[in-house]
Amino acid sequence: MEMFALDIVGHNRKECKKIDIVIAYNLDLFFGHLFNRYEDNKPSFQVQHVHTPIQPNSYDCEVIVLKFMELWDGVEKYEGKTMPNYASEELQQVRGNMFVIEFWMLTMCGGMKCCNI
Repeated sequence: MEMFALDIVGHNRKECKKIDIVIAYNLDLFFGHLFNRYEDNKPSFQVQHVHTPIQPNSYDCEVIVLKFMELWDGVEKYEGKTMPNYASEELQQVRGNMFVIEFWMLTMCGGMKCCNI
């Protein structure tokens, strides 16, 4: 099994790669316990560090993560990367669209009550 590490802060950071390995190890343990499989028969995660664009500023992490959730399929189709590069202006537009949706939910829809949450 594979675990994909999507790092938008900076590639080739040794401390992040160590953390990714520890997370994969803990996932191995978790799924081993979950499926009652131990030692040789338990699942094993191999960490795949994916070449992604670097975040252009210090405040758009959540916007880029949402774009990953929307677009990422693991195929390198953007100049050798799995995701396109985003300028701060493009991320501002995405953030603005998110605000409009949240505002509509709070005003027109009556907040979270209309969603039965």
